[in-house]
Amino acid sequence: MASKHRLISVLQFDRQQIARLQAARASKSIEVRAFDLEQGPWPDDTALGEALKNFASEHALADDTLYTILPRHDVTSRIITLPTRNASEIERMLQLNVEEFVPYPLSEMIIDHCALESLPSGETKVMVVLAHQDIVHAHVALLRAAGLQPEQILLSSACLASAALEAVEASESPYALLNLASSGLEVAVIENNQLQYTRGVAIAEAWDPSLQSGDPETREELVAELRASLAAPRRESEEGTGVEQIYCSSEFANLDQTDR
Repeated sequence: MASKHRLISVLQFDRQQIARLQAARASKSIEVRAFDLEQGPWPDDTALGEALKNFASEHALADDTLYTILPRHDVTSRIITLPTRNASEIERMLQLNVEEFVPYPLSEMIIDHCALESLPSGETKVMVVLAHQDIVHAHVALLRAAGLQPEQILLSSACLASAALEAVEASESPYALLNLASSGLEVAVIENNQLQYTRGVAIAEAWDPSLQSGDPETREELVAELRASLAAPRRESEEGTGVEQIYCSSEFANLDQTDR
């Protein structure tokens, strides 16, 4: 039986569903062991917390090295270019510039960032993420009530980009990865093997898993938001280029049955 140090669980949850991917560390790769999904909905955090506790017990999540995910639509994120490659200078510049991204005092925010690309000009392309403390604290409180302690809380954009870079052959042409989650959608645009753009949109109504039935207005909202998400990178691109291919993923929807 694999030890705790060789088993990894990645957990994502909201009031619509709880999903867990379990993998095992191998010498040169990662082996997927299980994918578990439980559908809600749960009307409030009390019901979700009870469902999460039962899910954690049933699947022995406390025995694994645990990572959890915050969806892109729950945070503010920007990809910006800063005129330095120095890590300390990047930190200082971000503290001076991130106030313009959110309508809250910085004292209420949790801020993180990662350097995406060092440019020939000496600049650095940086992804900065700002999450309101209430969002993160509520996430952690649900986990603690279920007896879970994550090693790290990941942003869904990082997971999508990693999956795309691993699964899609490297290309200079921009392409998009569209993920349909139970409570929203996210688009990540990759170009030259680098993350160039992300957008997350919360959807108020739960989607039918087939996306064929259910509320027509929700389907129309999905289409409109997808178009807006794919138009934005073209507007922001210096060359005015758009994505040439779209890859779709979902942990709950049967994409083979959706209209193309």
